[in-house]
Amino acid sequence: MKNRLLEVARTLEALAEEYRPPLEVLGEGRNRIKLTENFGLWEFECKHCQAVKIHPELVRRLQIARDRIGRPIVVTSGYRCPEHNRAVGGASNSQHLYGTAADVKCPGLTVQELYNVLEPLFPDGGVGRYSGHVHVDVRGTKARWTG
Repeated sequence: MKNRLLEVARTLEALAEEYRPPLEVLGEGRNRIKLTENFGLWEFECKHCQAVKIHPELVRRLQIARDRIGRPIVVTSGYRCPEHNRAVGGASNSQHLYGTAADVKCPGLTVQELYNVLEPLFPDGGVGRYSGHVHVDVRGTKARWTG
């Protein structure tokens, strides 16, 4: 009997090592991790597949901006998987693909006002103005544009 129980225990142990739950088993909220005082990992996840990559320096600078503004900054686009990036017409080498970019807006501020706060925080990154949001990234070289 003891040998049989040991055999069953070994089988269960082997099965447990092989088991990898499918993504849907992990369910809603798997990215519910707080990164800073005001930003959570879920805010940067891909809208298509909920995968997420995020550069810590991007989040740090956005938190500085949030502290200066004193109101919420909404991430409208963070990480994009290649499929989602193609679907939204993103550049083939978009910083969103690497988790180094975010498109943001701030209720109560114009795009220009938000740009004015963000621009000096990204001296070695990209800052772009669009009609409804500001794009920021930590690419490592300065880039400025209006889209």
